[in-house]
Amino acid sequence: MSNLKNFDEILVSLELEKEKLHAISGAYQKLQKITEQFAENNKTLEQIIELQKVQQEKVIHILAEIENVNKHNKIELEKLIEEKTEQTRKENKNFYSEFENTVKIKLDDNKSQIKQLIESERAQTRLIIANEFAQNSRELTGFIRDRLNRQTQKLEANQKVIKISLWLIRGLTLLLSAFAVFKLWM
Repeated sequence: MSNLKNFDEILVSLELEKEKLHAISGAYQKLQKITEQFAENNKTLEQIIELQKVQQEKVIHILAEIENVNKHNKIELEKLIEEKTEQTRKENKNFYSEFENTVKIKLDDNKSQIKQLIESERAQTRLIIANEFAQNSRELTGFIRDRLNRQTQKLEANQKVIKISLWLIRGLTLLLSAFAVFKLWM
């Protein structure tokens, strides 16, 4: 009878071990599912990071294009200013020559006044050109600032989504890990 009793105890012990192994197997399967989900989430995060890199490269490219356009416009504006200044100089020279031929006698009497008039005209022309240049520069600066602000807002929104996703993944991982540990102890 002692052998039968020992045999019963061994069977009960084996049954308990079987239940423990079954519980461990279930916990392992849950851990595998969590690991798979974590891998999927990691892939998604990598895709989001890649998209953000692409967007950032686009922003850099657009900013480089804007800078090139700005340089090109600046060169063109400088050429235009130079041409207009040269044209104004030529026109002033022509006017001065004609005026000198017409009123040579009065020129001697009013020479200083005429020079002041010519210098005033030059100054006004330069002022007009400088004002146009300043206005164009302000408009271009406003456009660049607007584009930069929009891109910055988009990047900040994308970063918020990534941060929230990371916190959710971390929270879920921590919760699932705690649940797994809790199940192991139970």
